[in-house]
Amino acid sequence: MYSSGIVGIQKVKNPFLNKIPVFLCRASEGNAQIHKVIAIHCVFAPRVVSWYYSLWCAIESIFARKEDTVSDTNDAPRHVAVIMDGNGRWAKQRGLRAQDGHRAGTENIRTIIETFAKHGVQYLTLYAFSTENWKRSKREIDGLMRILGRSFDREVYPLHRANVRLRHIGKLEKLPTPLRNQVEKSVRLTRNNTGMTVCLAFDYGGRAEIVDAVRSIVNAQIPVHNITEQTVENHLYTHGIPDPDLVIRTGGEKRVSNFLLWQSAYAEYIFYNIYWPEFNERHVQQALAEYAHRTRTFGNRLPRG
Repeated sequence: MYSSGIVGIQKVKNPFLNKIPVFLCRASEGNAQIHKVIAIHCVFAPRVVSWYYSLWCAIESIFARKEDTVSDTNDAPRHVAVIMDGNGRWAKQRGLRAQDGHRAGTENIRTIIETFAKHGVQYLTLYAFSTENWKRSKREIDGLMRILGRSFDREVYPLHRANVRLRHIGKLEKLPTPLRNQVEKSVRLTRNNTGMTVCLAFDYGGRAEIVDAVRSIVNAQIPVHNITEQTVENHLYTHGIPDPDLVIRTGGEKRVSNFLLWQSAYAEYIFYNIYWPEFNERHVQQALAEYAHRTRTFGNRLPRG
């Protein structure tokens, strides 16, 4: 609802019908200044109505609310990780099959990547398929793998042209050969790109990652007294990638689900009650605005005011 107070008013000329006075009013809604056009006298000819409607929409788009956007890319997290949850429940709620939900869940990925990149996020990790997901029915898994394969075919070249670098974290051995080949080809194709890095977590599990890191350290015969946190990080799937600053989970659940257990030790978390297919640009902006207002101390005390 708009407040009743008008904080500014100005008479302007109509470029089509200069005899019709138009007033540009500035109304306040919370902290935002919203511009509205009010026609005091109007002959309801189609041309006039069309002109006022177009002008109204144009001014709305320019002076839209700014509270839920990040004004400075310096406020943005360097690395955002997303648990894309709720595809199946989204489909069930609509009387659809689970694979219809997974298909819907791939349709917004490029838009989400572009929106995060636009706001200065340099790394984005997407949790696409966990080690626990193999427990689902073979029919659902087979359908999901086909959908992911088609998604790669559709998205990899536009992302490559956008200078996005793709990287896989997790294991590839259990993936169907066509999908495994697509993942490997996409990583090779984009490896020299210098824009946002998008990490695709396929057959990924945080515990399995730590176990594999320990095995790698043992195989490297590194003396026990030389093993540090940095040693472990160097043997994780994500080596060379900064820890996530922000983890977002959709679907209404509030748990980490074996995702980036080591890396997210100091991450901020935001949970959404919407399902992943419903997650859009507005939610990205809201999450980044929320993150910008949080204070991260990493165990230190805040200075007294």
